[in-house]
Amino acid sequence: MIGDNSIISSHGINRRDFMKLCTALAATMGLSGKAAAQIAESISDPARPPVIWIGAQECTGCTESLLCSTHPTLENLILDTISLEYHEVLSAAFGEQVEQNKHNAIEKYKGKYVLVVDGSIPLKDNGIYCMVAGKPIVEHIREVAEHAAAVIAIGSCASWGGVAAAGDNPTGAVGLNQVIKDKTVINIPGCPPNPHNFLATVAHLITFNRPPKLDSKNRPMFAYGRLIHEHCERRPHFDAGRFAKEFGDDGHREGWCLYHLGCKGPETYGNCSTLQFCDVGGVWPVAIGHPCYGCNEENVGFHKAIHQLASVENPTPRVDKPDVNNREGGQISSTAVGLIGGVVGLVAGVSVMAVRELGRQKRQQDTDSRGRITVNRRNFLKLSAGGALLAGSSPSLAGPENRPPIPNSLGMLYDSTLCIGCQACVTKCQDINHPERNPVGEQTWSNNDKLTPYTNNIIQVWSSGTGVNKDQEKDGYAYIKKQCMHCVDPNCVSVCPVQALKKDPKTGIVHYDASVCTGCRYCMVACPFNIPKYAYDDKFGAIHKCELCNQKGVERLDKGGLPGCVEVCPTGAVIFGTREELLAEAKRRLTFKVGDEYGYPRQTLHSNDPNVIKVPKYEAHVYGELEGGGTQVIVLSGVPYQNLGLPELEQLSTGARSEYVQHTLYKGMVLPLAALAGLSFLVYRNTKNDKHEGDDSNDDAS
Repeated sequence: MIGDNSIISSHGINRRDFMKLCTALAATMGLSGKAAAQIAESISDPARPPVIWIGAQECTGCTESLLCSTHPTLENLILDTISLEYHEVLSAAFGEQVEQNKHNAIEKYKGKYVLVVDGSIPLKDNGIYCMVAGKPIVEHIREVAEHAAAVIAIGSCASWGGVAAAGDNPTGAVGLNQVIKDKTVINIPGCPPNPHNFLATVAHLITFNRPPKLDSKNRPMFAYGRLIHEHCERRPHFDAGRFAKEFGDDGHREGWCLYHLGCKGPETYGNCSTLQFCDVGGVWPVAIGHPCYGCNEENVGFHKAIHQLASVENPTPRVDKPDVNNREGGQISSTAVGLIGGVVGLVAGVSVMAVRELGRQKRQQDTDSRGRITVNRRNFLKLSAGGALLAGSSPSLAGPENRPPIPNSLGMLYDSTLCIGCQACVTKCQDINHPERNPVGEQTWSNNDKLTPYTNNIIQVWSSGTGVNKDQEKDGYAYIKKQCMHCVDPNCVSVCPVQALKKDPKTGIVHYDASVCTGCRYCMVACPFNIPKYAYDDKFGAIHKCELCNQKGVERLDKGGLPGCVEVCPTGAVIFGTREELLAEAKRRLTFKVGDEYGYPRQTLHSNDPNVIKVPKYEAHVYGELEGGGTQVIVLSGVPYQNLGLPELEQLSTGARSEYVQHTLYKGMVLPLAALAGLSFLVYRNTKNDKHEGDDSNDDAS
């Protein structure tokens, strides 16, 4: 039941509209419909607690936000029902009368009233930069706060200084919590905040006699519990790698993500995108085409430049990420991979040598009149001598050795701790390399559980326990970008019988030539990372893998561009450069102190747009520096690399091991093959002699 119907009827509002407002306030706080009735009862109670509103260094925007609503009668009702006893902007009186009213309210409602402060408080030079009634405003605030039952800082200025504290902060402006330290200050930041967040907080106080649940910055969780980025209507474009790059460009007109225009939504908590403003759908900055300014966040709004890129946060992993354990095949040791590669290479080598021999058009050989090869004594002696020479050499070969990296070879550094799993890299990769399979209209790429012929790079997630702590082993999760590692000494190149896979002598990129590929798929068996994928639906058959967007027909690097994934990564989780400089950068990050701030470069080490965040805890080494002879795509992580599905490889490359096995097997087969050839020759000669002797006998008999 509503407590005092006269309060409602005096504003010309019926019971239904009043209950709608109370239900909306309950919904804003995430409470049930039952709570709406309690709120209605409390705010219509004649004994409701009064509110004393103090304005400091303010622009009155927070007050205007309350008044300028599409439902002014409801908002005025709330201002009355919360018993607004003192508010300088709304007061009809002035001078001594206003001050006397404030003192009377303090004495009458001592220990019962709610103090609301709007605007920052200057402390420099004894607070002389904001004076009221001949005294610094900080003295008025301390006087009223002493007997307040609850204290609320409304707006960014009152919460942590706001615009007055920007730059050099000439007045020494601070937030209310820097002045009132013996009581909990409820912060409701925003410039201005949504009036429903303030009204819902006051309604909660007077209904339940306690503040709502607060976050670490004393903000109501119902309003500031989630990143704006997580429930922004433009989030699908972020995930799909579709960004507006300039105001008025095609992406901006199409409603694409505003991240590259400086949107701070990825690092700002609030319900702006869901509650919006003025009780009109689609009215909030991002919806009308302007990036979020970050006014809800301390040290973001009024501190970061408007168009400076945000430091992207993602407090919980998205449930649609494929588990890193969803990978094909089982665990194969590096020794087994090398042995498999060696055997495969041996078979492939014998096959390709046979093909090459048969394909030679101008070779010297002895043939008979019918074009058949004649095995004569000279040929046999040549074979025997060669076999004896090889067989007589030392049977022990020098041990396998890694090939050194190509100087200034190109690669990427993937820092898993910076990855937010947005999939922009996945989409851009497919857009560049497989445009014929691009989604249509508003559709976005679905992330596969594993690499496919048409998905050359994916983002997978590892998690343990509750999976809420990023880059931590206990109850944590971490992302991994899976793609070709471009090994320094790649096993796939070693086993390819027709050289369809080659390592570029300048860049070190492992390229694939489909025109000579026989579809043997030896590379799929030999790769320790399980990367190459075979397109079975291709009528000619083909292998697909990442080539750093520099394959024939694309050549982004040759044209001065960057790999697509690097170009669109919003956080700098993946950057491009030479292997030497990226390895040096990775090792440098391992020396940083956890918790210190560092400007992580985006795209390349030489960019001037860093992602400034706190340094996380890293695993103690760089994956890919030594593993498998080294890779040109190197990785940093906050959890063990094996958790992310990266195999534990020996320092000897699988390519070196497989070639060693091949050479050993070749050498071991020389003597048996020479003996076999000798025996074959003897059998052939004896058979031929027997035939001639038979023919001679027949001639004699005739």
